[in-house]
Amino acid sequence: MDDQDIQRRSEATVAFERSLESLVLERVATALHHVHLPKLADANVVAYEREIGRVERLPAAAQLDPFLELVDDEN
Repeated sequence: MDDQDIQRRSEATVAFERSLESLVLERVATALHHVHLPKLADANVVAYEREIGRVERLPAAAQLDPFLELVDDEN
């Protein structure tokens, strides 16, 4: 394997990783838009205006803070 082969493989790997990352981000955005945000809105945790993509945290969301802090501490 020469330097050009290594360069081509490196570029192909980067392109693959970027496309994979893009796919993951798209799936997360879709899940948020169609599943999670509507559920949070139904629970009155957020106000979600799907048409304009607006999300607002509501006072009831404070109930979730201890759980979010636990997740944050683990990362």
